[in-house]
Amino acid sequence: MSLEQIELGNIIRKKRKSLGLTLNDLAGDNISVPTISNIERGVVHNVSQEKIDYLLDKLGLDEQAIEQMKQSDVEEREAIEFELSVIRNLIETRVFDIARERILALEKQDVIHHHEGLSAQLQLAKGHLYRRQDQWDRAARAFRRVIQMSREAQLDSKMNLEAEAYCYLAQCALYHDEYEKALSYADKALSALNREGDKPYLEGRIYYDKSVFHYYLEAYAPAYECVQKARETSLKAKDMRLVALSYNLEGNILKKQKMYNRATSLFKKAVDICTTHFPDRELASLLFLNMGDNYYNMKNYKEALRNFEVALDLVKATKDKGMLGLVYSSFAEVYFDQGEYEKAEHFVDQALPLIKNRNNTKTILEYLQFLLVKAKLELRKGDIDAFLSVCEEGIRLAQKSKKFDKQKEFHFILAEYYDTIGNKEKFIQETGNMYFVEKMRQGG
Repeated sequence: MSLEQIELGNIIRKKRKSLGLTLNDLAGDNISVPTISNIERGVVHNVSQEKIDYLLDKLGLDEQAIEQMKQSDVEEREAIEFELSVIRNLIETRVFDIARERILALEKQDVIHHHEGLSAQLQLAKGHLYRRQDQWDRAARAFRRVIQMSREAQLDSKMNLEAEAYCYLAQCALYHDEYEKALSYADKALSALNREGDKPYLEGRIYYDKSVFHYYLEAYAPAYECVQKARETSLKAKDMRLVALSYNLEGNILKKQKMYNRATSLFKKAVDICTTHFPDRELASLLFLNMGDNYYNMKNYKEALRNFEVALDLVKATKDKGMLGLVYSSFAEVYFDQGEYEKAEHFVDQALPLIKNRNNTKTILEYLQFLLVKAKLELRKGDIDAFLSVCEEGIRLAQKSKKFDKQKEFHFILAEYYDTIGNKEKFIQETGNMYFVEKMRQGG
């Protein structure tokens, strides 16, 4: 469907409505209601020029009138497009109340409903508003509606509305820890993507998201492959935030492979890019937290604490409760390993109400890591009932979300406990559980 056909259809519809006419008023022996409807929607591949000319004549639309209305239509559309860009900026900068007010105001304007493309973009904006407010189910419904509208109106693929909607549907699935579904949506986004169209940054974001989904599935080889593609396409699009995030994610992937020194250099690159090209406190807090965790895994506790303290200062400024919970949990891990158990317990107590709230914690992986720290503390205190209860919760959640590495860690600390108290039967059972989890992880 060409833009010219859509524009002409919009002009015909607008003129008909301005005259107070219905489709039935214009229909007759020469033209049917369905044909008029198709013309107004720009679906004219099976409509003769004679019928279009007949309709134009009935509405008094000559060449001069059409050009005048075209110009008026262009001006109206440009004004709406600018308003949509303002709304998107308000959403991304978290000015949600004003963004919502402007969306409601746009919905009341007739012009938005006369342009399928603008209407779909408004629906997309609603999806982003819900997404940024963590209303994930409402966001998913809005993104599905965008896909439906795009297909029904046969919108120009260069708008990349369908690709963007699939991209963010994948993020909605991630919130529910549905990683395979998220990957499926990401693949659909890539299939729908017009690489010569609008939003050149979108390809990099889709590949980055795919890398994240593979990472959470503990499939580190495809995660590594996708993060390379994400960085390559993001550099071309000059999306420096994504470039920084790609270095951060690659660092996390290498950290899982115990390649800590290489990971450290990647985290430092990410921080440098954040500082130079995209100074953002939320992003910086994530980068320092992950770099601190890398030092923690290297048992370089001094550097780990130094990075966690920077992350804490940044999070106090951003007031991100989920990130604050993760920072507290990270402090607890360091202090536990250093034998400073009172400090560790203090940070666990501070983290618990923050990290247990699913609206704060973005993925189950973060909560599982916290549960491991808590389980170790309960065992250290000698509260065996609490220790076993935490391990049971961790194993159940890890099994449900297919977090095999975390599930093995819970079975390992249980095996250590039973070995310590001399319960050979339980010890053998837990070591056997570790074997079966590893077998599952390898697809056995």
